[in-house]
Amino acid sequence: MNDLQQNLTHKMTTICCKSHSVTILVRIILLLLHLTGSSWERDLELASIEDRLLPDLHHAPGEDHTRFSSTSRILQLLDHHKIQDASHMSSNMFLVHRELLNGLSEKLFEGTDIGRSQSKRNPENRRCSHTIGNWCGLHEQQPLSAYEPAPRGSKQCPGNCSSVGNCNYDTGLCDCPAGWTGLDCGTLFLRPCTNRDRSTGDAPASHVDLNGRDLDWTVPGWKASRCAGVCDTETGECYCDGNLGRIPAPTGSPPGTQPIRQGRMLPDFCQPHKTPLGEEVPWTHSNRRMDPYGPQGWCMAVKPDHFCGCYLDGSHGNLCELRHEAVCANQCSGHGVCERGFCKCDNGWYGTDCMRKIAGSVMEAGSLPNRPWLRTVAAIAPEALPESTTTPPQSNPREEQRRPLIFVYDLPPEYNARMLQYRGNRPACVYRYWNEENAVLQQRSNLYGLETYMHETLLQSKHRTFDPEKADYFYVPVYYTCLIHPIYSQADMPWYPGPLKLRCLQASNLLLKLKRYIEATYPYWNRSQGKDHIWLALHDEGACWFPTEIYENSVILTHWGRTDLDHQSNTAYSRDNYSMPLSHPEWMPEDWRKIHQGHACFTPGKDLVLPSFKWPAHYQHSPLIGATPMKRDILLFFKGDVGLRREAWYSRGIRQRLHRLSQQQGWRTKYNIWIGASEEIGDGYSVFLARSKFCLVAPGDGWSSRAEDAMLHGCIPVIIMDEVQTIYETLLNWPSFSIRMNERDLDKLPEILLSVSGEKVAKMHRSITRVWNRFAYTSGVAVRGAFLSVLDENIKQRGSENSTPLAWLRPHQSLKSQPWPHDDDAFSTIMQWLYYRLSFVKSAPRH
Repeated sequence: MNDLQQNLTHKMTTICCKSHSVTILVRIILLLLHLTGSSWERDLELASIEDRLLPDLHHAPGEDHTRFSSTSRILQLLDHHKIQDASHMSSNMFLVHRELLNGLSEKLFEGTDIGRSQSKRNPENRRCSHTIGNWCGLHEQQPLSAYEPAPRGSKQCPGNCSSVGNCNYDTGLCDCPAGWTGLDCGTLFLRPCTNRDRSTGDAPASHVDLNGRDLDWTVPGWKASRCAGVCDTETGECYCDGNLGRIPAPTGSPPGTQPIRQGRMLPDFCQPHKTPLGEEVPWTHSNRRMDPYGPQGWCMAVKPDHFCGCYLDGSHGNLCELRHEAVCANQCSGHGVCERGFCKCDNGWYGTDCMRKIAGSVMEAGSLPNRPWLRTVAAIAPEALPESTTTPPQSNPREEQRRPLIFVYDLPPEYNARMLQYRGNRPACVYRYWNEENAVLQQRSNLYGLETYMHETLLQSKHRTFDPEKADYFYVPVYYTCLIHPIYSQADMPWYPGPLKLRCLQASNLLLKLKRYIEATYPYWNRSQGKDHIWLALHDEGACWFPTEIYENSVILTHWGRTDLDHQSNTAYSRDNYSMPLSHPEWMPEDWRKIHQGHACFTPGKDLVLPSFKWPAHYQHSPLIGATPMKRDILLFFKGDVGLRREAWYSRGIRQRLHRLSQQQGWRTKYNIWIGASEEIGDGYSVFLARSKFCLVAPGDGWSSRAEDAMLHGCIPVIIMDEVQTIYETLLNWPSFSIRMNERDLDKLPEILLSVSGEKVAKMHRSITRVWNRFAYTSGVAVRGAFLSVLDENIKQRGSENSTPLAWLRPHQSLKSQPWPHDDDAFSTIMQWLYYRLSFVKSAPRH
């Protein structure tokens, strides 16, 4: 401890907790936290509570914000307030530190005598800070109602769904897994491995025999499902032949019969280059040194020369013979077995996640209490709990119910679960998956992870209702981004309606088919013409190509807020170009663009732009989640695709032009503006964001996740995308914490940033601390646990910094740390907005 710190410590021991104790304690802690650096780059930590707890700490316009952390100001402040006793100092200092990390200052001293007056503040002042309109706070002020037992269906299905599917007792229809179809799931529905697409008809092209073996390796033609082994024709997956290969179930076995031996998987990059007779295989893409059928090959030897991997969900082991959990929605609620995405429900249970049981039967506890790993991701929605039950482990407690009440459609597996069965690679299409020890792995590279996250979180939510008659909204959980990638064109099915080479066309027709199914099966769409139905539009250009008959009335939750009516596709990937004309005499006689013409991509008020899903580890170095604040020495930051190998219209040319200007004019040297591709900047994305004052928000093929990246790291967004609304722009006061530029002013970027005063920068940083939690998804069992884990790790890391005053801010066992505001996270913000707009939904005409 240096002389200055000793001087401060001595002064603190002369302070007592009297009239101004709360304010003084907070000031002392904030200022001590700045002893390790006197520059304003640590101001974000100060700002996270200074603006709320220290309203009298003003500074004159133009005053350097760094003076809040200067040594002289600390001593002046301590000398100014002469109070005598410090009996509560250590415990309250810890509370301040925990509060700084948790960001919930209204409850800083809740439960202690010293802070009674602070905890009485109106919580809506904090909740609704920097919002616009009157949506905020209404959700919390609504009258509550008691939960009622969920209705349960009793309609029987034909043939017990052949014991391979589930009976939906609400509709009396069978839900069939991959490989099966028909009213009773008794008809084969094959997805054979192939080398081509069909040229006509509905039957998928096949290039395998009845045993699943390729007809002739020497015949050209490649698709991702092509297999020089044994094809599982139910899913289109390839397995080894040979010593360690697949042995299918005997011909004529009942539906769902497991193979005699699964065998090792044979991925595309491990296919052979030579036939058994030494002939060249013309279609393989694998390394020529790999020979899966050689003496030490992957398909022949227990200890092979090359390892190809057990890449399918739920399999591991040297021979891919061992099993761990596969991903299913809510892990079948503990009432079923997960079959690589499809929940095979226990007897009498039904629904996508097996959370419901046939009317008149006893609702047993299920396997959640006995399978602890499931409790790290799964929970029972309160309305699904039996009326007389005590709350079982890992359920959402049955408190009073708040609207909006959302009915989540239990759709046929074709629209979600079967997509997961077809996806092949374990991390594809999901936001989480499992390792071989049944521990949760975070999928951080899936840009469209909100698709499965939102579905699962709603299934567990207190907002879920099983009674469609009292529902405020109807959520349509379709995994169309999984169809776009990786399922599209792996095999010769599924197609919507045939093998036409536009991915957006395929997804648009899938949505249209689903809408027609909902109309024909349920009465709820026709009651309001879809005005109370919610659809996610998460792909690159959002809802621009959504079928007009869906878009015109439904609520669209999207990442892309483009508002111009006369819009054209801006993607640089040709198969996603929704402006491209395409027709086919058999499968699509008219130009497919008629499906989506006549509507905007985004309609403010009807629709909402959402943040993309990010695991907390993505922003683990942010001071807003407790990481050590860094010197914000980077003026502006962007790392990613700058269009070096893209078409000219990618990103509207914004990223390319800024990158070129930065290189040509030496922006990094002159201004410390970093704009570059990943290889130019290097690793450490979260660290770079935490070091930056401003962060660039520019489009890519459509939306990009840069706005939420900035907000989650306390970096001021600089938005450059004309006629495109960013996240929550209809809900939040964006000008108070961001800068928006016109696309025509790119060359003025340094000038514009340097013109922003230090006072304004500090004010924007304080504003970010008021709203950043609305950009973080922390609802749902798996994500909540991950958030707390990152937070606790940062606390431990901060506590180990023995060179700073933080080393003696230790926990006190008698004090409770305050929770982070999960009630205002991204998921909760969506619920609050949906509640606000109920008046518009209720005015929908009833037919």
